[in-house]
Amino acid sequence: MVRGIRVHGNLSSEEIFTFAKFLLLSAVILPILPNQEFGRFHINPFKTWLVVVAVSTISYGSYVLQKMTKDRGGILLASVLGGAYSSTVTTVVLSRRSAVRSNRIFSPAEF
Repeated sequence: MVRGIRVHGNLSSEEIFTFAKFLLLSAVILPILPNQEFGRFHINPFKTWLVVVAVSTISYGSYVLQKMTKDRGGILLASVLGGAYSSTVTTVVLSRRSAVRSNRIFSPAEF
């Protein structure tokens, strides 16, 4: 598969492949996992995988929203969506952006 080729409108083949992996995670693997505890530590494969699907949903959803609101969402959208997924990564990215723009504080237009 060639990655990065525009397939339809604003979708690249890489984005379609990512969506297919997300569907595989949530619609194929999750339903076939047993919903009962196993072993000495009482690990439930279904509930464990459900956490994976939840984190993936937040991550993929924030990516889609950022893609849809490109150049319109600003710092506030990036902060909220990034913070929902990983506050540490969001803090690092925003601090680097701030260092690049050290000559001015973020303007209200960016929010």
